[in-house]
Amino acid sequence: MNLTEIEKHYSESIKKYGTVSKGVGWNNEEGQILRFQKLLSICPPPPHQESFSINELGCGYGALYRFLQEKKYRVDYVGYDISEEMLHIAKEYTNNEVSLICSDRITQEADYSITSGIFNAKFSYDDKIWLEYILEILHNMNEMSRKGFSFNMLTNFVDYKNPNLYYADPNYFFDYVRKNFSKNLILLHDYDLWEWTILVRK
Repeated sequence: MNLTEIEKHYSESIKKYGTVSKGVGWNNEEGQILRFQKLLSICPPPPHQESFSINELGCGYGALYRFLQEKKYRVDYVGYDISEEMLHIAKEYTNNEVSLICSDRITQEADYSITSGIFNAKFSYDDKIWLEYILEILHNMNEMSRKGFSFNMLTNFVDYKNPNLYYADPNYFFDYVRKNFSKNLILLHDYDLWEWTILVRK
C-alpha cells in the first residue's frame, strides 16, 4: 500500500497546527483523551498495575505516551508512524524517552498494541482496497502482540459520510476478529463519538 498521500497530509498538518489534537486530525483534546481511555482498557490499569510493553501504530507526536506518563502507567513504549516530520516532533515531545520507528507496520513484539484513527482517512483509495489494508494491519497487530491489541474506527451508523473517510461496520469487524484472532473480545460502541473500539485479548 502506497501511503504517500496520507503521509503528506499528516506531515503538513503537524507543521501547521503543532502538538495539539488538531495536528493529528482530531477535533479536540477531550475526544482524543476519551479514545485513549477506551483503547487502554485492554491494558492493566494504574496505579499499582504490573509493568507492560506497548506498541502504538500511528503514534503521531506522542500524545498517548504523555498520557500514559501522566496516569502513572508502568510501561515500555514503542511508537510507529509513517511521517518522519511527525516522529521528529514526537522525539522532542516525549523528551527522547521512547523508541520511535518510521514504519507502516509494527516490527517488534510487545505485550499490547494500539492504534487510534489510522483507518479513518482513506482519501482517494476505494473502500475495497482500504479494507484489504486494514485487515493486513490487524493481522500485523495480532502477530506482534503477546497479550492483546485494540483499535478504533469511524462507525457506519451515521447520517452523513465524508467521501475521504472510511466508515466501518462494527459487526463485520467483530465477527472477523472473533474468527481470525480471538474469541475473547469486546466491542465498545457506547461513548459519545461517531466511532467504535474493539479490544482483543489473546
